[in-house]
Amino acid sequence: MARPCAWCAEGVPPEEVVLASSTEARTLAAPLDAQQASRKPRRVTYRHECASCKEKLWLRESPTCGHSACTACWARSVNSQSETARGEQQLCFRCCVEGCGCELDLTFLREELHSCLLCGQYQSERSLFTNESWAGTWHAACEHAACLPCLHKHIDGQLAKCDKQRFLRVPCYAPGCHKVIPQTLVFEASDAAKKLAENLDEQHNTTKPWRFTFQLECPLCKTFGWLREDIQCGHVACETCWTKWAGSQLATMPVQKQLRLRCCHEGCECEVDAEFLRKELPPSFVTESCAWLADEADKTLRRLGTRAWRNSASTQPGPVCSVCREHQVALLHDPAGAGATCAGHAACERCWATWAEGQLDRCLSERSIAVRCLAPGCGCMISEGLWLYLAARSGQLAHMQQRLARRRRLQANILFPEAVQVECPRRECMGLGYLGFDTVMCFMCEYQWLPEDGAGGAPAEVDVEQIMGLQVKRCPKCQEYIEKNGGCDHMTCRCTYQFFWSTMRGYRGGA
Repeated sequence: MARPCAWCAEGVPPEEVVLASSTEARTLAAPLDAQQASRKPRRVTYRHECASCKEKLWLRESPTCGHSACTACWARSVNSQSETARGEQQLCFRCCVEGCGCELDLTFLREELHSCLLCGQYQSERSLFTNESWAGTWHAACEHAACLPCLHKHIDGQLAKCDKQRFLRVPCYAPGCHKVIPQTLVFEASDAAKKLAENLDEQHNTTKPWRFTFQLECPLCKTFGWLREDIQCGHVACETCWTKWAGSQLATMPVQKQLRLRCCHEGCECEVDAEFLRKELPPSFVTESCAWLADEADKTLRRLGTRAWRNSASTQPGPVCSVCREHQVALLHDPAGAGATCAGHAACERCWATWAEGQLDRCLSERSIAVRCLAPGCGCMISEGLWLYLAARSGQLAHMQQRLARRRRLQANILFPEAVQVECPRRECMGLGYLGFDTVMCFMCEYQWLPEDGAGGAPAEVDVEQIMGLQVKRCPKCQEYIEKNGGCDHMTCRCTYQFFWSTMRGYRGGA
């Protein structure tokens, strides 16, 4: 026998029984409690059938016109209108019911449909960024919400204005809203905003020229982002395009000896400064290598000084050496040469040094700097300045310069004027000796000869013996073996006998 209903007398079952027996009732109870707590007008309803898709679903009611539809139908309608809304640059979404022209409330879009306020696309609750949830304790922000891509685009679109105003305050994207987006949300959505804030802080502490700008899209790759400006020409591009351009030029710069990287814009010949590559672009092997090549080229130019010759722009390939036919940062010429035409004869440092080394025999025979210009048919001698520059970079030339410098010091001795100076008779020596003694000794190779023998051929060594690979002589008195390892021609044996080493004659007329 069926039992009578326990609630028929009251007509309404208890709430616990309703929630326990019906899933739809539990679904309806949650938004009802939320609306009662927030005291907002009711925006939800339940019907057996959606007016658009004709399916029995949980329906959402528009507070402006009262029409109801399921969440999927609302989302499809808003998404279909999003492209038109972006094209007209306005936030206006209309009811999904055919023939109704009422605009949807922005709060209804955010809370009931979870749609982005800017693009209208349906989003999950976690994908929407509400301004109020990112505000601090003392910051009153609005409750407008948007998806991350739209928020990123809106913030980056406002950075140009923030750049001009020299402070970072991004206004809200909702029409008629006068509040700003919290800084924490701005930095979360846009890396460009972080960099702008850092650069603005640097501008308060430095006077370097402003090299940054922001546009909606890169003129080269058409992507949306933070752009870098070349201070020389004012052209801008994103960090990726600058880095790719530097990588494409890295292989040719060291070969063609370009001083600077050229601007990435087609047809622009302006140079890109090394500091721009090092400080304004993300650190990478490409940018660091291009900056290092520019620094090395500057060092070469400073080393060459007034002797540098370059007839091309800094972004163009360097001049070609007429000898080795290779590109160089700059060629070496002799601006202080003997002739005006000789000043235009140029070659690389290596070729100049090789040419000068080939003329060392002439310098030795003439006992002076006797290096002719390397240009064919030019008989001018190079200047002392160019000779000293080459000697600093060649071991052979440096050794010759030391010998020439010592010879000049011997010639400049005020105690022995030119009249008493005698050239060394040895061909491989460029030294000299002084008259006034029994013998003359070269002060460079220490060779001695008698004054009466003249400065002709050197007298042959006498009484030389080879013992165990050493050249020795016997003392004329005690016959003890003696090895001479330096000093003048005057020798004193252990037996106190004095004689001349070269002739073995007694000293001061001795036997």
